[in-house]
Amino acid sequence: MVRVIPSMIVSTTQKFILSLLWTSGALAAEVAAPRCVEPGSESTTFSTALGLTVEYLLPNDVPGFPSTLVGYGLSFEVPLGPLIGRIDGAHAAVSNFSMAYGSVSVKVPLETPFLTAFVQAGGHYFAFWGPADKGSQWGGLLGIGISTALSRSFRFEGTLKGYLSGQSLMAVAIGIQTPL
Repeated sequence: MVRVIPSMIVSTTQKFILSLLWTSGALAAEVAAPRCVEPGSESTTFSTALGLTVEYLLPNDVPGFPSTLVGYGLSFEVPLGPLIGRIDGAHAAVSNFSMAYGSVSVKVPLETPFLTAFVQAGGHYFAFWGPADKGSQWGGLLGIGISTALSRSFRFEGTLKGYLSGQSLMAVAIGIQTPL
C-alpha cells in the first residue's frame, strides 16, 4: 500500500499550470491539420492572428486582491512593419472578487528556426470590484515570451508579464492563436 504524505502532493499552482499545458496541447492536436510541421519550414508568426489566452495573475500583496487570480480572454495581433501590435482583453473572478482588464502593446519578435522569442511593451487598464473595495488603474506593461508553431494553423505562446502601476502585478500567460 502506498502512503501519500503532504510533501508528495503537487501544489494547486503546479496542477493548474500542468492542466493548462495539457489542455492547450490537446486542443491544438484535435483541431490542427493532421500533418507534421518541419522545424524551420515556416515562420512562427502570422500576418494577423486571433487567440485565446489564460493568464495566471500574481498580485504581490496588492490590497483587496486575492492571492492569485486566473483570467480568460481574447487577443488580436496585427503586423506593424517589423513589429507586432497586440490588443488583449480578459476577465478574472473568484468567489467575491472580479476583475476585467485590457492591454495594448507592441511586440518585438526575435525569430529562430524553431521558435520566436519576443519582448513586449505597452499599457494596460484594470477595473476590479470586491466586497470591500472597487476601483480601476492605468499603467504600463512589460513582458517577455516565446511562441512556436503547433501546425500551419495554430501557434502556442507563453508570456511572463509585468503590469506596472501604483502596485505591480505579475502574470504568467499561455495562449493559442490562429491566423485570420
